Amino acid sequence: MTSVMTIIEYAQILGDPYPHFHPCYSDYWTTAYRWMYRYVKLLPEWAFGKIGGFVNTHKVWRKRYFYLDKFLPKWVRPILIKLCVHPFTFLKEELVWKKYSKYIEPHWGKYYIYPSKRYNNFNSMRPAETVENLDDSTASVQ
Repeated sequence: MTSVMTIIEYAQILGDPYPHFHPCYSDYWTTAYRWMYRYVKLLPEWAFGKIGGFVNTHKVWRKRYFYLDKFLPKWVRPILIKLCVHPFTFLKEELVWKKYSKYIEPHWGKYYIYPSKRYNNFNSMRPAETVENLDDSTASVQ
């Protein structure tokens, strides 16, 4: 009964506009490919001792925003098209990437701060002193 309910719930989600979670869209396969690519690129760093250990290769967040320009290889696309992916989704994905790289990425990149291993920005936790926050017990000495 649990399996039947799971299939019914999944069938309801299939029509929703979440292409990154739907295996019949190219976004799903491209996202999986990018994450695999990030992980494989970390393995040589682990093998040559540039990062702590094998567990640190699983911390792929270090390269979360790397390889966004990587798309599925051309030889994989016909295989996915035979399964269920529509060829138009590959073209749409590349158009979205062109718009992103032209308009959004330059503006978004200015504000992104790469997280460090240690938290060292304690000033961000201190409230700015304003007139309302000042202790005015010493403001007038009588």
